[in-house]
Amino acid sequence: DLLGVPSKENCSVRDTLGRPWQVCDSAATCKFDNAYSTCTCAPGYYGDGHFCIDGNVTGVGDCYFDSDFCQWTHSTDATYQFEMKKGNTHSELTGPRTSNWFNNASSHYIYFEASGRQENTTASITSPRLPPSEHYCQIRFHYHMHGNGIDSLHVYIETEDEEGVPVVEKLWSRSKDRGSQWFPAQININSSTLYRIKFVAVRGPTWQSDIALDDISFGECTQSHIGHCDFEESTCGWKAVSKNSSALSFKRTHNARLNVDGKDTKIKDHTRNNAYGYFMLLASTGPTPVDSALLRSTTMTADAEHCQVGFYYRLHKSGQSGGINVRGISNNVTRVVKRIVDSTPNLEGNSWMYASVNLNYSSPFTIEIVGMLGDGNTVIGVDDI
Repeated sequence: DLLGVPSKENCSVRDTLGRPWQVCDSAATCKFDNAYSTCTCAPGYYGDGHFCIDGNVTGVGDCYFDSDFCQWTHSTDATYQFEMKKGNTHSELTGPRTSNWFNNASSHYIYFEASGRQENTTASITSPRLPPSEHYCQIRFHYHMHGNGIDSLHVYIETEDEEGVPVVEKLWSRSKDRGSQWFPAQININSSTLYRIKFVAVRGPTWQSDIALDDISFGECTQSHIGHCDFEESTCGWKAVSKNSSALSFKRTHNARLNVDGKDTKIKDHTRNNAYGYFMLLASTGPTPVDSALLRSTTMTADAEHCQVGFYYRLHKSGQSGGINVRGISNNVTRVVKRIVDSTPNLEGNSWMYASVNLNYSSPFTIEIVGMLGDGNTVIGVDDI
């Protein structure tokens, strides 16, 4: 099927793998080997045999939806399409009121309108081809999922194997009502070939299930943010470790409800200060032996980005003992860098306290936030590290 002498115009003919004829783009040269032909990308470009991308170009895939969908396209396998919108959506008690951009009512975002659609129908958008993840190793975006009928939002990466067969992998997923607020998200990407990113929103059982997206961008991985965590999406690499003999440990939770000293007590997070926000909680609300549990960070580098640790906390204790120790570990040496023993004013309301301590390490280190349970009721909350 080869049409004459190999060139950009006839290089990617239908080959033995059955892939359709495509013309090599301007960054590629034709390579012919027996009955098989491909496009070879020029130095500094990356491609899949037909299409080449400049590895030095930034901003590919970025979109703030101010006037259009940029290079993002509506996916053909979805039931409906995302719509561009500014201000509130058409439905009450669901969807955003403004875009994510400084809550600006005149700025646009995109959303999946749930009214008039059936349960489990979808809307999706797909990015343009992006270079291998050594250049674009992270996607960042904001999402809004508010309404009692919310189903889910998913992020997929699409690549091709050596035979040109599509390979799809789920990278991220969120479900259910998250409250009337925009949330930031970032996902690390690991792909040695060209790839696309695909967002899929799924309609829930009621019309109150509008899902919105805004401010999508790609870039280098933010290693300097290792250790930062608001616990809204995960524990960000912080591990809850039980100490001594009990199974007591920090738990990621929201809108915690405890019986503390005979009083029904509701505890909200610091980040959002509402029933939807997450934080880490360690609680002993009955007679227990003196014990402890801790949150342990990943290993961090000793540099200007990691010269201080700070976090918000709540501490309630009915006995004399109990508190919070902050420990640093480096070169197998552990030392306490801060102690907190005074209770916060009350557990309800937004009465979180802030603690910080300077660090002085010359080699890699880890941080442990140790909750020490006392001889009575002890409740410890940690948020926004």
